[in-house]
Amino acid sequence: MRFKPRHTAAAILLAAGALPLQAAQPARPLIPVYTAAEISTRCDAELAAARKMLKAMEARKGAGNVLAELNTLSIQASDFANPVYLLQNVAVDKATRDAAQACLEKLLPFETEVYQSATLYERVKANALEVADTLRLEVVAPQLEGAWERAVEVAE
Repeated sequence: MRFKPRHTAAAILLAAGALPLQAAQPARPLIPVYTAAEISTRCDAELAAARKMLKAMEARKGAGNVLAELNTLSIQASDFANPVYLLQNVAVDKATRDAAQACLEKLLPFETEVYQSATLYERVKANALEVADTLRLEVVAPQLEGAWERAVEVAE
């Protein structure tokens, strides 16, 4: 089969268009690849920072921005914990896997602390009640407005 010049030109343009896509790929891992020493050093500090954030959340009263606060806490904790979870299973050297395992044994109980916090539960519950009240006032009430009068008119 013989290529025509326009087919060759189209193939060259397609290949040239794909080159920038290949060049845009990062030259490094997208997650941090910690060493055993980095995991050991950072683990306690990361846990302390997360516990400090939790205590601040528990100190606030009422619903406030509790869901945004929980999201921020989750993101902050996950930024360190998720790479450690991965490294526990895929790190090439045993020292890193062992450091990750030891760190995760400290971090995992914190997740339980967050989700068993009675104070935090009350704030989330208050948020749910505020949302329910808002829905009743802004969605349901206008629909019910005049419903009694309409029902009486239909009955007559």
